[in-house]
Amino acid sequence: MTLIAMDVHQNSSTIAALHPATGEIIIRKCLTDRNDIARKLADLPRPWTVAVESSRHSPPVCRWLEALGGDVKLVHPEKLSKIADLYAAKTDAKDAETMLMLLHLDCLPECYLAPEDVVELRDLCRGRNSLREITNKLCNLLRSSFARAGMMVNYTDLTGCGARALVPELIAQMGPLGGLMARMFWQLLELVEGAIAEVERHIGEQAHAHPVAAELCGDDHPGMREVLALALVAEIGEMERFASPAHLHSYAGLVPRTSESGDSRHEGSLPQRCNKHLRRVAVQIAQNAVRCRAPNPAKDTYERLREERGKGPNTAKIAAARKVLTEVFFTWRGIAAASAS
Repeated sequence: MTLIAMDVHQNSSTIAALHPATGEIIIRKCLTDRNDIARKLADLPRPWTVAVESSRHSPPVCRWLEALGGDVKLVHPEKLSKIADLYAAKTDAKDAETMLMLLHLDCLPECYLAPEDVVELRDLCRGRNSLREITNKLCNLLRSSFARAGMMVNYTDLTGCGARALVPELIAQMGPLGGLMARMFWQLLELVEGAIAEVERHIGEQAHAHPVAAELCGDDHPGMREVLALALVAEIGEMERFASPAHLHSYAGLVPRTSESGDSRHEGSLPQRCNKHLRRVAVQIAQNAVRCRAPNPAKDTYERLREERGKGPNTAKIAAARKVLTEVFFTWRGIAAASAS
């Protein structure tokens, strides 16, 4: 088996390979291009085990290497950088050699390499969130334009039916240049809203086709709907990689940092290194569940912490989000066990 490590960048990448016969470390430069990578690896004996540092440019490289028959391992960039900082020099070749050494010693700090179907679902759900952020920005720009013109809009949602009838009238009363920009913002807002409707239609289809997402959309899981259920499934990816609900909580960044020394113990803020998309979705579902009239585990957890322990709303909300993920964990495991039997 040939061990290979790749430090990937946008235009060029560095390959470090350990030849299995001679023990020689081979360093090569290549373009970040499928054909050039295949040419530079063609003379190395198969099979290949390839370590690739995670970055924005690594997903296509991982797919190319898997298509070439390589066993690809994605490397955690922050953990790798702590090891690389031990060296005086910081070069692409040195980074590739460091990954190669860790791969050879079986000490590689790996992270999750999502399969293609999970990547597709994440693109769909995260893309919808990006479009929603654009609508919020356009709504704020419209409100600012109206405020500068001395006009008041008493609608919380500018995309609602009442606002849709009022906004064009207000734009017509504005000055020529201010009205021009407000009209551009309004037209863009309508265009993005149409795109969101199309994306949400696809999300609904994917949610009903996915067994776990379809189950989470049911009445047994209040606070869920197709958009949130599919986003939750996409961000988790594969539940088999989590041994317990506590591991899932840590992955979502819902477990506060803990500092303990002797008899003192202090809980700090939530960690920054986590799947922030999953944390946002879990908290949003928990907020929806707390607002539901019907009792549910997340709501019970929230109210118990608020009343019995006097915890603040944010602390109780995070605990409710952990309860949501715990319910999802056991629901997913139950569906997997039923399909396997």
